[in-house]
Amino acid sequence: MALRQVKDTPTNNFATLNANNKPTIVTLSNGNLNFTGGTSNNGNTTATLEVSSGKYYCEMLPTTLYTSIGVTASSSLIRTNYNNNGGLANTISTYQLNYDGNVVSASGLSTTLSSYSTSNIIGVLLDMDNYQVSWYKDGIIMGTVSGLLDLSHTFFAADSTGSASGSSILNFGQDPTFGGTKSPSTTYTDANGIGQ
Repeated sequence: MALRQVKDTPTNNFATLNANNKPTIVTLSNGNLNFTGGTSNNGNTTATLEVSSGKYYCEMLPTTLYTSIGVTASSSLIRTNYNNNGGLANTISTYQLNYDGNVVSASGLSTTLSSYSTSNIIGVLLDMDNYQVSWYKDGIIMGTVSGLLDLSHTFFAADSTGSASGSSILNFGQDPTFGGTKSPSTTYTDANGIGQ
């Protein structure tokens, strides 16, 4: 059974994927935590909460390959369908980890971390205080990119697909089971017992 309701408080809000910032080929479901891209064009979306300082973490469980996860500046939001293998990385101030382990960005950054599959949980830690983003695979750090560009903009967690209908489930703290597909060994809550 997928989680469709999450206890939210004014001081403890969870992001979801933004249904108002996606091309028509992208489908969101399960409370906007499940992402499915188009079959011939790249599709992407961003998270609903904008950040400008502090540290933020989200996780993705790819349900097919051809998924990517990273961060993007608010000025580079994509709402149109396009046929381009670069996905979000073709927009300024975007840093994404592709399923093949390549970290790419429009700034020309290109580095290789570890590839991942549909059995892995991929984490993204966005550190706006030190201008860096780190990727994790199954809780183990894979690498960090420092010196994020275009800091005048707020960053979001982002998910994009290649040209083969990638799909994934995201967790911003509200569903460590990824819609009932995983059984977490540890869950984390705040001092009020809110969160998972």
